[in-house]
Amino acid sequence: MKVRSPMHSIDVRGKFGTSLVFAIWRGLNYIRGLTIPANPQTDRQMLVRGYMTTLSRAWAALVDGERQAWRDYALLHPVNNVFGQTFLPSGFNVYVGLNSLVLDQGLTAIDTPPIVAGPGGIAGLTASPEIPLSILLDFTAPGSGMAIEVQATGIIPPGRIVQENQYRHVAYTVGTVDNQSLQELAAGEKYGVRVRIVLPDGQAGPWSVATSLAGAAE
Repeated sequence: MKVRSPMHSIDVRGKFGTSLVFAIWRGLNYIRGLTIPANPQTDRQMLVRGYMTTLSRAWAALVDGERQAWRDYALLHPVNNVFGQTFLPSGFNVYVGLNSLVLDQGLTAIDTPPIVAGPGGIAGLTASPEIPLSILLDFTAPGSGMAIEVQATGIIPPGRIVQENQYRHVAYTVGTVDNQSLQELAAGEKYGVRVRIVLPDGQAGPWSVATSLAGAAE
């Protein structure tokens, strides 16, 4: 159901009660019925949930001064919500967010906030179907002491725009590498890809985004 000025407002998104969901499709507000999503519990999902459990317990084990340091850090690092509005996260949310990326790199969680500035974006990203059933990513290597996170979508149907929730983690590579191959794809189909720099302290740079067709079969 398409709507105008939903809920007597300019824009509404998200769940309302237990029956409706407000969203936007191609610039149009619409309402759909609320359905209960499946819970496939993939290995990746279980890994991320494990981070949440581990870090929630670690936060509780911090001393008051350490928790206050994260709250102070959060005040200096506003973020944007789905509406593009800026807000201040809690110290707990920042602690979990950064340390989830720390653990994801196989490193040990940090108890104190970062003291260096976060990374910039990755330059020169290109994606091309140079390898059969694959997409080759080329970019400028950011350097040692950093990691590069690679994410990709499934097949993008013709005319569709890639949405944020379609990306899935593929791999981390070291910062001295300047390419990555995504393999076992469907020949001639379109995929979305993106890469970003992640520091050992969990700070991540902006995504560099591209799309490409997968290489034809041999």
